[in-house]
Amino acid sequence: MKLNNMTAVLLAATMLGGVATPALAASKKSSDSELRAVVERQQKQIDALTAQIQAMQANAAPVVGALAGGVAADATAAEENASNIEFMQATIEAQQAQLDALKKTTATNAPNWKGAPELKSGTGFTWKPNGVIQLDAGYVSNPDNRVPTTNLGWNSLFRRLLFGVEGTVPGGFKYKMQFNFAGGAVGFEDVLFAYEPEGSHLSAELGYFYAYNGMENQTSNRFLSVMERAQYTEAFNEDRRIGVGGKYQNPTFLAQVGLFNGTSINNNGDNTAWQLSARGVWYPKFGTTQLHVGGSYQNRTNQKSALNGAYSARPFTRLTTVRFIGAGVEPSPLPANPPGLSGSLNGSIASFGDQILGYEFAAIHGPLSFKSEGQYLMVDAIQPGDVLSGGEATQGFRTLKDPNFFTVFGEVGYWFTGETLGYKNGKFDRTKIIKPFDQGGWGGIQAVARVDYLNMNYYVGGATGSNNGAVVNGTLNGGSQLGALFAVNWWPTDYVRFSAQYTHAKIQGGPLAAIVDPTVVGSPPVYDRNYGVNVFALRGQVDF
Repeated sequence: MKLNNMTAVLLAATMLGGVATPALAASKKSSDSELRAVVERQQKQIDALTAQIQAMQANAAPVVGALAGGVAADATAAEENASNIEFMQATIEAQQAQLDALKKTTATNAPNWKGAPELKSGTGFTWKPNGVIQLDAGYVSNPDNRVPTTNLGWNSLFRRLLFGVEGTVPGGFKYKMQFNFAGGAVGFEDVLFAYEPEGSHLSAELGYFYAYNGMENQTSNRFLSVMERAQYTEAFNEDRRIGVGGKYQNPTFLAQVGLFNGTSINNNGDNTAWQLSARGVWYPKFGTTQLHVGGSYQNRTNQKSALNGAYSARPFTRLTTVRFIGAGVEPSPLPANPPGLSGSLNGSIASFGDQILGYEFAAIHGPLSFKSEGQYLMVDAIQPGDVLSGGEATQGFRTLKDPNFFTVFGEVGYWFTGETLGYKNGKFDRTKIIKPFDQGGWGGIQAVARVDYLNMNYYVGGATGSNNGAVVNGTLNGGSQLGALFAVNWWPTDYVRFSAQYTHAKIQGGPLAAIVDPTVVGSPPVYDRNYGVNVFALRGQVDF
């Protein structure tokens, strides 16, 4: 069998490449750029051989015609040409198989981009940095300029400066660590380790993370429709805790149960608070409509050395530390003896713990979405006749009846640019922008309207201890707060967001009611006095 010079050179180079390819792929010193260069050279060689075969096949046609005319002298040439073609095709097939394997290697080693590079190995290890930057600016009004503080008015702050890593480990294990640098100090966000075996409906996680206590708390701050979670998350102290949890999930149902310790991540030797959380969600899809129906239960016990409870909420923004409503907490940064009240406002409720019942509902249909969630909290108060056991202590005031608090919100959202609110595996997720700004579009524009109500006024029949005006005529004066929120969100791309939000909060009672509406002849009880607060806020966000 004879080969022309060009064919011989190409075959020699191809065979040498075939020897070098697996060796280079196996070499630990070979970089991804070297592998990609080999792939490019190999592909060029295969393309050249393919072109040579096509030319030889075209030249074979006249030979076949000559044979049909009885020219026997060309029979040998035709046979040799066919043999050359067969040999070259076999060589190309072998080299293509090697090239495909090499492409797979380079694809495995090359980082994927999901807002940030994600590195993967062929053995199951992955590693990806993550983070969120949120900068807030805005204004919180001072009702009638009567609250003696400089912490109302214009302000700006980094709401979050989160940086961390996440990834997988062979065997179905995952990890996530995130740290918050906002405020000039390092704080912990999620720090967890999970076991999620492939193909199984069961999984488990342990570490420091949100207990299973509601739809808003299980939604990442990156994907909230408004700037802050519903006010129950702050008022009812539903934060991250150290704990362990298990999960069962199929395509339409999610069940979670977990046991958690205190909210502190530090080992201070006195972390005796406990929480049991259980949550279930049914999330079927009917045609193009996604439903979400769920409920949750929490049973929490307070730390033995501090059997106290304090519940309070800010006016739907973190641009101020003032809390206009609160049961058993001082709405700092007020002075110890504010005008209009005798004594301070920092008495806490003596309690063994509390229980919380919650419901969840959401529906997504095209660009339209609806959300609603409510919770009912029952305080297990320490009453005047209760005797504490060894090691238990409280400095809170005792009530004759157990206080109960209630909160609910409803929200309607609409995407003017046609997007559908992101939802995946039982929780809200990233929304895919149809026409991103970097591709010549205007991004996604969403409008949201929400009503959020929280009531912490409750008849407790009296109190003993230093309640400092928290209980008035037998009524726990925690106050109620009704917020009407309207927000516009602009997402230039999937990972960048700008928000503008206006909120009017109507407040009844609460620890500051006597300051905003001083006592005069004929005034209603302090827990019945009303006033309003206006909030305007802007946010810029990027996440990865």
